[in-house]
Amino acid sequence: MQNRKIFILVILLVINSGCGLYKKNDFEQQYSQQEKTEFDSAQIKFSNRKYEEAQKLYMNFINRFPDSVLVPEAYLKTALITEPDNSEKALEIYLQIIRDYPDSDAFFEASIHAANILAGISRPQEAISICDKALSKTDSENMRIRILYAKANALFNLQKYYDAVDVYNEIFMKDPGQYPQIRPFIAKTASQMDKESLLKSFDLFLNNDASALFKKYFALALLKENNQSDAKKILQEILDKYPATETYFEAKDELQLIEKKGKISIGVILPLSGQFAPYGEMALKAIQFAVSDFTYQNPGINIKLLIEDNRSLDTGSEEAAKKLIENKVSAIVGPFHTAEKACEYAEKNLIPIIPMTHKPSITKNKKFVFRHFITPSMQAEALVTFAREKLSLDTFAILYPDESYGETFMDAFFDSAIKNGCKIMGVEKYSTDSADFSDSIKKLTGLYYKDLREIKPESDKIDTEDEELKPVIDFKAVFIPDGPLKAASIAPQLAYFDVYDAVFLGPNLWNDERLVKSSEGYIKKAYFTSLFFEQSEDEKIKTFSDSFESLFGQKPGFIEAISYDSAMILFNSVKKAGSASPELIRDAIISTSVFDSITGPTFFEINGECVKELIILQSDNKGIKAAVF
Repeated sequence: MQNRKIFILVILLVINSGCGLYKKNDFEQQYSQQEKTEFDSAQIKFSNRKYEEAQKLYMNFINRFPDSVLVPEAYLKTALITEPDNSEKALEIYLQIIRDYPDSDAFFEASIHAANILAGISRPQEAISICDKALSKTDSENMRIRILYAKANALFNLQKYYDAVDVYNEIFMKDPGQYPQIRPFIAKTASQMDKESLLKSFDLFLNNDASALFKKYFALALLKENNQSDAKKILQEILDKYPATETYFEAKDELQLIEKKGKISIGVILPLSGQFAPYGEMALKAIQFAVSDFTYQNPGINIKLLIEDNRSLDTGSEEAAKKLIENKVSAIVGPFHTAEKACEYAEKNLIPIIPMTHKPSITKNKKFVFRHFITPSMQAEALVTFAREKLSLDTFAILYPDESYGETFMDAFFDSAIKNGCKIMGVEKYSTDSADFSDSIKKLTGLYYKDLREIKPESDKIDTEDEELKPVIDFKAVFIPDGPLKAASIAPQLAYFDVYDAVFLGPNLWNDERLVKSSEGYIKKAYFTSLFFEQSEDEKIKTFSDSFESLFGQKPGFIEAISYDSAMILFNSVKKAGSASPELIRDAIISTSVFDSITGPTFFEINGECVKELIILQSDNKGIKAAVF
């Protein structure tokens, strides 16, 4: 979190450089030497990125010198420090500056930041009012441009797309050199505009590339209506009239995609070698099966798979994405675990990609990345809700492996339990390469730190033996985010310390009959999450499972099901888009109300995260089955 804060504040400092937050010459006679000394101390800490120390010094300054002319800037700096972690609290401070210090330089900075926060939390009209007030109070062209960016952002969030474009044109008129920075915002806005607004925008900018850009999106709007003939005319007009623009090359690509006449290239990135190769092979079978199913149902659409092996490496995923995009794929499915660099490259090139990974922040600040996978937070929420509502359990212990996977799950389960009004009675970690979990279990049950226990032996001796202490079992369920064999080996050791009756909860990795069979009888019943149960009585799942088995000689599992669905989501989005255009396919993904998937009804939020309802399975000595109540 500290690194993230440093990054954001460095960006803010770069933005603010050259347009100081206060004019030293104006103020130097208006505050005492003591004020200057204490304020400068805070400024030095801020400049050295020691933000927590700086924030304390700024607040001390405000408390000691509430009438100082430097107070507005002190408030501003505390808001800048607060914003990365708590934008709502920062907004309160920005609004306070706007209200109480309208004649300060800090007023303008606060207005810009407040407007951007308000626009992002569905209060764009307030943001616009703040921007208009700030614009009326400044003659600085540089400041006006920055405020206009914030206003355009608010208008976009208010869905007043033409008005937003008009504001970007105002920025361009003030400074034509801003066009490279404005262009991505124009493209984002144009992608949401209707045909009438796009027509009005053709000649709005005195810039050939901007005119071509609006025409390109007009052509895409025609494609959405399956009007390929007129769309091709518009795109050809761009090629004829605007040969020296960036949009020329985009229009050329769109024309080539139309000429494919139903031949759609879809990229696939999978680990077909390296440590994750077994999963890659499973996924590839499922994706090929999806092509067969989709083609049978939609004979007019020819899906061509371009398959790349990432060698189970993140760098391999990036190399694969580059190669696929060079070969003009319309979208990409995969990869699994090593997905970050592939997603970054696809986003940069505006190619929709559906990674199957639980890695955090994979979709953050991205418009073309759609995660389709089961995440730790999804699993934690499903388990806690199930335990509380179906099993009437509200006290938990967490025993987790000391590595990133375990820590991520621990945090997610802890947060979900607290949010749902439950209690976490103990949290302990264990080494991933250890077979002895006794110390961790002793800590959970109050047998490790004996001196902290309230002991009342008959004698006054402090060195009471372990057997004279009874374990404290104040939890009704234990969550173990690890593989089935590790959980099975932990269970007997829990029983040794009298943890007999606790319910076992775990992640989707527990979908393995070895969990109970290897526990020496100490796991009688366990509950875990999943998106797919191959033995389901659901007719759609039975058909999929039986067909897959008849083709490949084995039943499909979770990997096969999620891979099949990921591919089908892309294929059906191609069908809805009626085009091989990556941008139209992206729009089809985000605008589909629900995909009817093997792993359950699915849709994607605007941030690219999937929404799915997990199922809870239970494992006992009779096998694995759906947990039905």
